Amino acid sequence: MKVRRAVMNLSPLCDISFTILMTLMVTIPIIAIPSKIKVDLPEARTVEQREEDNITVTVSAEGLIAVCDIDTTIEEAMKILESKIKAEPDKMVIIRADKYVRHGVVLDILRAAKVFGAKRVGIATEQKGRK
Repeated sequence: MKVRRAVMNLSPLCDISFTILMTLMVTIPIIAIPSKIKVDLPEARTVEQREEDNITVTVSAEGLIAVCDIDTTIEEAMKILESKIKAEPDKMVIIRADKYVRHGVVLDILRAAKVFGAKRVGIATEQKGRK
């Protein structure tokens, strides 16, 4: 009497596994990109503020500008900023802009400070939870 050995054909199993793998490789990058960008920014954590004399540029939501508490126009502010930076380039330039100020104004001030030779430039923020 002959004994038959059972043989399992693995070709369909390999085909199905390969198809599932390819499907996942194509769809996962599409699923991972959200249709609307949602960003959860981290809270600001800073060390204690150092007591040093800085050059501050303040911009209000109404467009008022002050350099080191001197109220001025944007053109005059750039001249004052240039003279203060050239006098003391090691001082930090801090930009205090209202959150409703157009970012182009802040970028112009950042660019000008770097062109005038400022070595350190920062943007003032308020820590989350503090008012």
